[in-house]
Amino acid sequence: MGKNKLIYRMSIDAMLIAIYFVLAKFTIPIGNIRITFATIAIIIPALLFSIPDTLVIALLGEFIIQWTGIYGLTITTPLWLVPPAIRGLIISTIAYVYKKGEDRLENHKVVYSITVISAAIITTVLNTLVMFLDAIIIGYPFEFVVVETIIRAAVGIGTSIVIGVICIPIVYALNKALKLPS
Repeated sequence: MGKNKLIYRMSIDAMLIAIYFVLAKFTIPIGNIRITFATIAIIIPALLFSIPDTLVIALLGEFIIQWTGIYGLTITTPLWLVPPAIRGLIISTIAYVYKKGEDRLENHKVVYSITVISAAIITTVLNTLVMFLDAIIIGYPFEFVVVETIIRAAVGIGTSIVIGVICIPIVYALNKALKLPS
């Protein structure tokens, strides 16, 4: 990769990290659950760029959210970085398989939808596990986690469907603007 291309990709990644941060700050509260559109900043690079780009955006974006959040950096902060990174890894890996076949995941609506929803379910399970571990490590009651999981699963799936639909026209427009192969 040439020096200019590397700087270009790092700049795009930095912008998407900033977008992740901003979208995560704008939330729709439903009880203790917050709906956020930060996943857009993970799905778009997963479809357009590489697996490493997606992982960097997810990890650094979530790190900044944790760092600037109400609890700041804690002993469990690294655990909270895992779920968004896994979401990005799942979607970008499936997208990579399609790119290797000179196609694009977003051109296959059913597979794309299954991928985005599956990634949301796995992310919800991982967030629940992290919440459980956080409860044990930090010392708050983990009965709270069980109730939250049921609500989080429903909200996570619904949100992933909405975000998945929103991302398609954005990705098509960026493919055209960035002159990426469709």
